[in-house]
Amino acid sequence: MYRQLAVAADLVIVCSGRYAFAIDAATGLTRWTHSLNAAPCRAVVANDKVYIAGDRELASLDYATGTPIFRIQTDLFPDVTLVVDGPRIFVGARGKVACFDQSGQKLWGNDLGTGSAVRFAAAGLAQEADPS
Repeated sequence: MYRQLAVAADLVIVCSGRYAFAIDAATGLTRWTHSLNAAPCRAVVANDKVYIAGDRELASLDYATGTPIFRIQTDLFPDVTLVVDGPRIFVGARGKVACFDQSGQKLWGNDLGTGSAVRFAAAGLAQEADPS
């Protein structure tokens, strides 16, 4: 098991198992916690929001408070990958990719037919750290 960090301003967002924690970068105190239904969760900080994805789930939270903005079910599992490009949220897993808007509405989906892990790369994308 590994822990993944997404850092922005005064909070460090830490995913461990199915939980996302907002840790005060100066004091180390937990400001808020959010749980998904399944592990592992992945996090990206962008647009003053925290986006977290886990097996079959995607959520958007207010960065400062952890208040949920949306939480939806997806058909993407396991080993979910997550990137944010402005107003678009891209999620992928097992050869499938999907794009969502800031309200959690699915804009499109594409089954690449590989059944393999998905990793995104494009100029300007805010994305999770690769654990490998």
